[in-house]
Amino acid sequence: MRAMPSALALVAAACGGAGDSPQTEDAFDPAALQAEVSFLASDAMRGRAPGSPQDEQLRAHIGERFADLGLAAPDGSFQQAFVDSRGRQTANVIATLAGSDPQVAGEIIVIGAHHDHLGARDGRIWNGANDNASGVATVLAVAAAMSARSERPRRTILFATFGSEELGLEGSRAFVRDPPAGLPIDGVVYMINLDMVGTYFNDDLVYGFGSFEGTPARAALDELLPDRPDLTVELAASAVEVEGRGDSDYDSFCRKGVPYLYFFTEDDECYHRPCDDPARLDYAHMADIAWLSAGALEWLADSPLDLRAARDALGCGETSRQPAPVSW
Repeated sequence: MRAMPSALALVAAACGGAGDSPQTEDAFDPAALQAEVSFLASDAMRGRAPGSPQDEQLRAHIGERFADLGLAAPDGSFQQAFVDSRGRQTANVIATLAGSDPQVAGEIIVIGAHHDHLGARDGRIWNGANDNASGVATVLAVAAAMSARSERPRRTILFATFGSEELGLEGSRAFVRDPPAGLPIDGVVYMINLDMVGTYFNDDLVYGFGSFEGTPARAALDELLPDRPDLTVELAASAVEVEGRGDSDYDSFCRKGVPYLYFFTEDDECYHRPCDDPARLDYAHMADIAWLSAGALEWLADSPLDLRAARDALGCGETSRQPAPVSW
C-alpha cells in the first residue's frame, strides 16, 4: 500500500454550501473545519432536533455539499426519509462515490456521523459542537478529499450522516434495516464512524475503536500513523468495553457483522450539556483526525485485500476482541 494516500496529497476541493455555510479550498484546514462546525452548531440551528425546521435546513445543507462535490444521490435523492420513534419526520443524508473496479465495486465502505443533537428548551440551546457537528464536518472534509482524486476508488464509498442517533441510533438502524436500492447491507464490508472528534485535549488522545490486531483497519492505521507522530491514537480498544453497547452508529452495522473503525474523543466537561459550543473545540487535532479518517477510508477502498473474506472471518470484531491475523 502507498505511504501517502493520494486523496490526502490532492486535497484541493472547493466545498460550497447553503446559506451562510463556509467555503474552503483545503478540506483539512483547521479554520475550514471550525467554520463548518460554527455553522452546524450555531444558535440559529437550535440544537438540530430531529423533525425541526433547523433539522430540515441542516439536511438540505449537507445534501447540497454532496451535490457540489459531484457525489451521486442513491435512488435520486440524498435524503433517506424515516419517522423516528417520537413520530418526527426526519432523514439520513447519503451520497455515493462509485467504485471503479468491476471485481470489487459492489463492495461498500461506509463513512458516517450523526447530524442530530438535543435541541433547545427552557431558553437554552444544546448546540452539540463536539456531539456531533465535529463528526459531520469531518465527513464533509473527507468527502471533499475523496472527490478530488484523479481516479475513483476501487470500491464504492457511501458518505452518510444519520438522524435521530441521540434517540437510540434510529437513523443508522433505519439504514441497515431498509438500505437504498443498490446498497445492500450485505455489500458493506467496512464502516468508519465519527462521533465527537473535537476534544482531543480532554485526554490528549483519540480512540480508534475497532482497530483490533489482525484487522484491515489496524493495518491501515499502522501504515498511516508514522506520518502523524504528534497524534496519539488508542489502538485496539473495544467501543463496547469502553463506551457500552449502542453508544454510536457503528453499532447498527456491528450487529450486522460489519467490521468498524470508530474515531472518538472523550468530553468530560460538556458532553450533552449546553456548554458544547464551537469555540471550545480543538480544530488542529480535529484536522489530523480528518486526515487520518480519509487515509483509512482510501486505504480500505483501494486495498487489494479480500475485505469480504475479512468480514466473514472476523465480523465486527466485538465477539473476539483480539483476532489472529488472517491472510485475505
